Amino acid sequence: MPFQHIDQISAWLEGSGITLLELHGPAGSVRLVNDAASSRVAVTAPCVGVFLHRHPLSQAELAPPGAQVGAGQVVGLLQIGVLLVPVTAPRDGRVVARAAEHGAVVGFGAKLIELVPLTSQASA
Repeated sequence: MPFQHIDQISAWLEGSGITLLELHGPAGSVRLVNDAASSRVAVTAPCVGVFLHRHPLSQAELAPPGAQVGAGQVVGLLQIGVLLVPVTAPRDGRVVARAAEHGAVVGFGAKLIELVPLTSQASA
């Protein structure tokens, strides 16, 4: 068998967020597609800052897990000194996971929240 441990590699791939993995060797090649990862959309940090799930003067979260959000809706804030920069959803979806904790220092492009996109039938 040219590729051993395919089951283990598949399990690692499932939890990684990687959507496609191709392995090539002298005896053949294998292509693994992670459908679970491709069905999620990451909301990423537009700049460096401290990620906030809610406004500092409010106890209400902007986008708690399970919440349905629209494209362009504010789902979090990045605090840079006294400045608050909105983090918006790139498309309609449902919040399924948080990748950054409230108060965490994050860098540009860091994954903050994961959404499952809403289909036109689900949003109707």
